[in-house]
Parts: sequence; C-alpha cells; structure tokens
Amino acid sequence: MGNTTSQLTRIVGDKAADFTLPPDFFEGACYPQCSVQIIEISINSLPVEILLYIFSHFTVPEISRYILPVCTKWYNVGSDKSLWKSLKFGSGWAATKNFSASTIRRLIQQSPNLKTFEYHSNNYIARIIQTLAKYCPQLQTLEIQSKALTYRTVESLVINCPLITQLSLYRIEGNDYTKYMPLANLKNLRALEFSGCDWAVDELMLAMAKNCTKLQYLNLQSLSFLSDKSLSVLLSNSKGTLKTIMLCLWEITDKSFEQVAECTNLERLTIVPAVNISNSCFLKFQNLKRLETLTLSRLWSVSPSVCSAVFGHPNLKNLRDVDLVFADAVDNTVIKSLVQNALNLSVLSLERCTLITDDGMYSVVAWCKKLVYLNLEGMQGIHGTFLLGIDSTLPLLRVLRVDHCYMLEPAILKKILVRKKKSKLSVFTEVSHVYNEMESSLMRYPATHQARFQVNFGLLNVKNPGPFELSSYVFRKSIW
Repeated sequence: MGNTTSQLTRIVGDKAADFTLPPDFFEGACYPQCSVQIIEISINSLPVEILLYIFSHFTVPEISRYILPVCTKWYNVGSDKSLWKSLKFGSGWAATKNFSASTIRRLIQQSPNLKTFEYHSNNYIARIIQTLAKYCPQLQTLEIQSKALTYRTVESLVINCPLITQLSLYRIEGNDYTKYMPLANLKNLRALEFSGCDWAVDELMLAMAKNCTKLQYLNLQSLSFLSDKSLSVLLSNSKGTLKTIMLCLWEITDKSFEQVAECTNLERLTIVPAVNISNSCFLKFQNLKRLETLTLSRLWSVSPSVCSAVFGHPNLKNLRDVDLVFADAVDNTVIKSLVQNALNLSVLSLERCTLITDDGMYSVVAWCKKLVYLNLEGMQGIHGTFLLGIDSTLPLLRVLRVDHCYMLEPAILKKILVRKKKSKLSVFTEVSHVYNEMESSLMRYPATHQARFQVNFGLLNVKNPGPFELSSYVFRKSIW
C-alpha cells in the first residue's frame, strides 16, 4: 500500500469532495483502504425531546421569528411552554390586572426553565413567590415591586433558587430587616438593586457584603437608613468586579466615595446627590480609567480647580456620556478641560449649571464633533451666540434642549427654530413640549433608531421629567 494513492470520499448533502492522501499514509499499518460516507438525516426525524433541547438554546423572540414559521411540527414543538425563559408582568398588555393570580401561578408551573421573572403588583405576592421557588430552580433574574414579604417566602426563594444573579426590589413595604436576612445567602449575585426599601439597613447590607463579593452592578436609591457603615464594606468587597454604580443616598460621605474611586473597572457611575464629596476625595476619581458614563448632581463642595483637574486627566478620556446637574463647581474652565480631553462625548447635559457662559459653550461646539444630545436646560449664563449654525458645526447633533434659558436672545432662538426645519436637529424650548416634539422627530428615523431614542430619553417611562428623572433614565438605559 505504500506506493498507492488512496482516495477518501466524503458525501455532504448532494455534493462530494475528494481528498488525496499521501502515498505513505498507510505504510506499516494493517488498516485497509476505505471510503467514509455521511448520510444526510432530516432533523424532523429526531424525537420531540431532542428538538425541545435544541430549541431551548434560543430566546423566545428567536423562536417566534425563526422556528415557529418553519413547519407545523416546529410550530407545535416551539410553542411548548417549557421553552419560556422569561415572564414579565408589569405594565401594558402584560399588566398584572389582566391576569389572575391562578393564571400567573399556572404559567410559572408550566415554565420549569424560567430564568427571568418580573412582577409589579401587590396581589398574592407570597403565593406567587412560593410557586416560583418550587417550580423554577434555574431562576437567575428576579424583579419585584410589591408589598412586604414574609421571612418564610424569602427563605424559600433563596433555598430553592440559589442561581439568582440579578435581584431588583422596588418599594417593598415594611421596616423589619430580619425578614430579608436570607438574601445574604445569595452567593451568586452579580447585580443588586434596592429602591425605596426602608428595611435595607446597615445590618442587612453588612450581612450581604460577606457573600456578595463579585457584584458587577449596584443600584441603591432612596434608602433612608443606609450609611457608610455598610456601603463602604459592600463596595470594598466588590471593588475589583463592579462596572456600574448608581447611588441616590443623602447620608453617605467620603468614606464610601473613596471606595467608589477604587473600583478601577467602573464604566458607569451615578451619584445623586454628590453634596458630600470633598476636594481630596473627588481627585481620586481620576483613577477611573474605564469610565464612560458619569452622572453627578449637586456637586457643591468641590472647587472648580479640582473639577478641572479631574475632568482634564487623561484617564477620563473615554467619557462618552456626562450629566452634570445643579453643579455649582462646573464653570467655563471645567467645561474646556472636559471637552478637550473626552473627544468622544456623545451625550452632554449641563442642566442648571449657572456658572457656564457662552465662552465655555464655544469650546463645546469646537471640540465635541461627535455630540448627539446636548441639554442646556435652565442655564442662565448663556446668551446663545454659540448656537448660530450649530446644525452644521455639530453635524451629528440630533437633540438640543434650551428649556428655561431666560437669558437666551430671542432672535438667535428664532433662527435656530427656523433652521431646524431644514435639518435633523430637534430643538426643545419648554419642558411641556419635549415629548410631543421628540415623538414627531422620531418619525425621521428607522424603527431601530426610534426604539433607541425612546429608551435613551425615557419616552416610554417618564412624563414631564424633573432634573433627576430624565438623567436617571438616560444613563440607566443608555445604549450609545
């Protein structure tokens, strides 16, 4: 066989491919020459159980789009409720008022592979959570907005659903933190969100900090009884993994903010309000090399020189979204340092930053060529000369807000409003008209862009936004 050229034929579908083996391939071997054929088998001949297993790797939208239309068999198999990986009962068609508790529980029972569950209602929450714990051991994401839970309900959930990685609890009533102590045993948590929960006190958070050492997302808002005592420990234990931090807490001080500055992998940071940050602590924020999104409100205790040094540091050149609200420390020098350093800025909000004048805004127009959204609401130091021809100097700009800028010259504003009809720029001059104009301007974009704008600017969630609501939705849901 040593001098024989062997042919190996592989049949794939209706095509054949020949491979020539080297002459000495079979030298010294006792194997006979052979040809291998792979026979094509129809996937529809597979048992239903195997098809279910294959389909389980697709999301529900993917099943609806790519699997159900193929044939009758795939439609029947793809409609199996065991393939459902998420159930969300919130607003709209899926509002809890449209489903009885027995219906919701039955849907849970028929979804053993459920990984995401959202429930926003006070009705029968204990029974629903117990059903969830009993039938859905693979649960990974849980979001609840309801009344108080019992210790037994929480314990059952934690014991039977140990794979939970994302936990969001909104406005859960009560102030007895002992009912929620079992949450400290969720060792796989990667995302934690508590909002308006008075029971989220230091004792509970200290217990959670012991096991929650790999958090990537932390969102704590309106927690009246949370202080540096627990927050600093929680941040310290996860400082190597945290990528998003959102804090809306009045009582925290530099002790916690210094831990925030040590989260070197941080990409998004929101501090509302930031009244208690000192100069020395704020200087440490320049170590956040990966920071892309920054929201600061009421930055009152930091000097403009320190702000300028931080925003002008090369480590913060990756900033894309910056939202500064009621920031008395932000003046022209700070803005110049920011825009000359962060050349990729696409979203800039300077709402009610009264120390900024036209001189500072000229630097924004000169350097921020990638700007898409610019919010100047309530800025009383600008007259608007920098706005002339802004649709051509900033070609990517799509949204300009000049609400309540009472020093803005009417003639300049009139020119802008006339020019916007010939461009893609949307200009808003009053808060009450923002959403009507925004929705009409969205018609110029494809459906995907419409959804993007709706998510980013809160059109689906917020009506008549205040200074914090809009920025919260812009940066929480941002996908720029």
